[in-house]
Amino acid sequence: MPLQDGMLDGYEIECPVHQARFDVRDGACTRFPATRPLRTFRVRKHDRVVEVWIPAGLEPARRRLRPPATAAATTG
Repeated sequence: MPLQDGMLDGYEIECPVHQARFDVRDGACTRFPATRPLRTFRVRKHDRVVEVWIPAGLEPARRRLRPPATAAATTG
């Protein structure tokens, strides 16, 4: 389930289906039933644009990004 639909509380995001929670800073599990951390990506905000660095070889992750009009995805 995409966590983009989850609720953000401070630095934790909650899965809208299972209520597992993760720290958005490093992907660590903070509440059961999750048992593995999430993969995280380096981001920065530059001139009102959020840039996400997705490592080479992760094309499926790049294709799943739905950048809003003010966001840009780049590789690093």
